[in-house]
Amino acid sequence: MLRLGLGLCALALVASQTACVSMSSLQTAETLEKGKKQTTFGGGTFNSEETSGTTKLKTDLPYVEASYREGFGKDFDAGLKITIIGSYTADAKYRIYDGDAFDFSVGGGVGYLEYSTGTGAAETKHTAYDLMLPVYASYRFAETFAMYVTPRYVYRMANTSGATSASASTTLTGGAAGVKIGKSWGMYLEAAHQKDTKSDFTMMQYNVALFWEEAGGIFSKMF
Repeated sequence: MLRLGLGLCALALVASQTACVSMSSLQTAETLEKGKKQTTFGGGTFNSEETSGTTKLKTDLPYVEASYREGFGKDFDAGLKITIIGSYTADAKYRIYDGDAFDFSVGGGVGYLEYSTGTGAAETKHTAYDLMLPVYASYRFAETFAMYVTPRYVYRMANTSGATSASASTTLTGGAAGVKIGKSWGMYLEAAHQKDTKSDFTMMQYNVALFWEEAGGIFSKMF
């Protein structure tokens, strides 16, 4: 199954010069207190669609991912995320409005994907880099239920080297929307969408993830 997923993702990359970097947000606009951490584990499906001439190319892939977030100070947190088939994301956000129920934050992040296709003289290395500029808005209806939206702008650079060499860049717009159920533990239900601004290439991602929050941040002790 993993080999099939890698092959399909490689096909999508070659066809569209875009990468299967996770689009999930899995966070509201609220920020974690310093020394508090949130861990998530979940997965879902990744779907893409593009028209090449008269052929419509579709990709449907399952995936799993895990993330870790930590509060580093008042209204500031940051996190790391790993997604199978091997993409990595780091991001941070700062809350600029803290209301009774409504919160608004701005953030930034980077994403990375690397894999190889072929063997020997035919081996080709594929890499992709994302620069992400999201904003976060959320509304807490109750202590254990909140809704959120995360509009996002992405600048993506994709490169191949080895048997085939090429590079391309593109911009994507879209974002994620979902609900957070629970307080110190619970689940996220989320859908995400992104579209290439230079073509008809579109991506959808559906995600279910369990989360738990607790004291004892690893990195904030250094600050």
